[in-house]
Amino acid sequence: MTPLLDRERLTNYPRIFLALYVTIGGWWLFTGSGLLDRSGKPIGVDFVTFWAASSLALQGEAAGAWNLVRITAVERAVIGAEIPPYAFHYPPTFLLFLAPLALLAYPYALLAWWSATVAAFLSVVRRIAPTPVTAGLALAFPGFFQNIIQGQNGAFTAALLGAGLLEVDRRPLVGGALLGMLSYKPHLAPLVGLALLAGRRWRALGAAVVTALVAAGVSALVFGPEAWVAFRGNVPFALRVLETEGVLPWFRMPTVQVAAMLLGAPPPVARIAQGVSTLVAAILVARVWGQGASLAARASVLACAAILATPFAFDYDLAVLAIPVAFLGYDRWKNGWQRGERPLLVAAWAAPLAAPAIAEWTSVSLTPLLLLALVWTASLRTAAARTGALDAPAAPGVAS
Repeated sequence: MTPLLDRERLTNYPRIFLALYVTIGGWWLFTGSGLLDRSGKPIGVDFVTFWAASSLALQGEAAGAWNLVRITAVERAVIGAEIPPYAFHYPPTFLLFLAPLALLAYPYALLAWWSATVAAFLSVVRRIAPTPVTAGLALAFPGFFQNIIQGQNGAFTAALLGAGLLEVDRRPLVGGALLGMLSYKPHLAPLVGLALLAGRRWRALGAAVVTALVAAGVSALVFGPEAWVAFRGNVPFALRVLETEGVLPWFRMPTVQVAAMLLGAPPPVARIAQGVSTLVAAILVARVWGQGASLAARASVLACAAILATPFAFDYDLAVLAIPVAFLGYDRWKNGWQRGERPLLVAAWAAPLAAPAIAEWTSVSLTPLLLLALVWTASLRTAAARTGALDAPAAPGVAS
């Protein structure tokens, strides 16, 4: 029987996906009116909040990014239409990345964001899995496509996390600094610190903490302490929105808390379920990193556990699944497959597009189960050699 993931399929199927993305996505984005797509949403959807926050910061009104009325006015002005409000929930450290965007007109800023996202994501995934088919699989990855369509930062998050993990053993200060930049995702970042602590990566941990503190300090100096006050005041609003049915698209949120609420659980029960998931995720990360597992296992468990540990994540955050898919896929490419691993990685690759659709149709979110399955698969080789081949990836093109 022909293998599910033979080289021919891994080469040709991504080309089909890319052709569909360009055709359908281009038609959807660019056949609307003005800066609106066919559904009446801004081209780049969530990117409008990034551009508006940048504009407010450049005007010396950074705190206005967390004022829904103020940022909505900027969003509607740049799009030129009465679009729904798009809230900004990120800490001021993210503004350090976003601030230059509004120096460009909205379409050019979006193009620059897309270009930077493509370059960072593709570069890191190819370093993780240096094979001839990696580039095609990365560009056709539905998690990457979701980020392009939605103008979001999940692929950038995956690039930072992947790059940091690649460097954490060889150049711990560089790796720690890259991981410290993830402080702009405060709901995803805590497990990174736990992993470094459990793994006794002291230099990397120190670099991560210093980077996060410096970024916070610089953002306070550049944008004013009132930006942090505004962000802190916005947190209760974000939590209320999370638990209010019909406000957020729950089917797009791959967390345990939302999965429970989709099934009808009241918010207090869903919070308990999320608390259990967070605790389990923390224990798994501490165990795998503490036992000195291979980089493939450590990186895969951390990437999956980061989603399991937070109540607030969206389908675009599933771009981090590129990390376990690339690490585990490359490991199996070289060392052989075990039963069930191929379909599991195919499911993980397709999850950012398929899982929200299933959740919308059935009110059942399968993503937490998929994440647990990936953690289990990665953990199976925890007892392998403490420094495997993936701890120092070969040069691109070495595998065939």
